[in-house]
Amino acid sequence: MIVVDEVYNAKEVAAMADIARRGVAMVATVHGTSLQTLLDNNTLNNLLGGKHEVILGDHQARYTSCAS
Repeated sequence: MIVVDEVYNAKEVAAMADIARRGVAMVATVHGTSLQTLLDNNTLNNLLGGKHEVILGDHQARYTSCAS
């Protein structure tokens, strides 16, 4: 396992992705004012699994906070 403190640039993110693809477990810290700011940061959001848009049908929307 590799532990990395304060990941903040694209070069570090790329190195971590390369190491992870080789099967090494990793733990890392990043700094942001909220989870949303980290997700909005194109350099760091892949460390969190990225951002994906989804479309919910009416039935599913009733059970989420997306329902109006």
